[in-house]
Amino acid sequence: MKQKKTKTYHLDGDFLKVEFIYDELSKRYLGEYPEFSEEPRYTPNGRKWVDVITEDCPFADGEDKTCGTCSFMLKQDKKDIIGVCMNDNLKKE
Repeated sequence: MKQKKTKTYHLDGDFLKVEFIYDELSKRYLGEYPEFSEEPRYTPNGRKWVDVITEDCPFADGEDKTCGTCSFMLKQDKKDIIGVCMNDNLKKE
């Protein structure tokens, strides 16, 4: 039986559960994160969930233009690889 953990992200009024499964090869828990590019998800306040590798945002900081380098990305914990875009220009009405 595989060892599993669940982390609940709580950002901008939304709760998102991600399951982590222990990988024997790497000796770590690996998250089964949603594919936000394929199935966009928004908070109740119209903020889009993103991951650190989301690219080509015209408002992103840094040279690579990814959400991971952008000051608008709000994460629950500093080490997280998902979060919510807080840029008002991209807010869904």
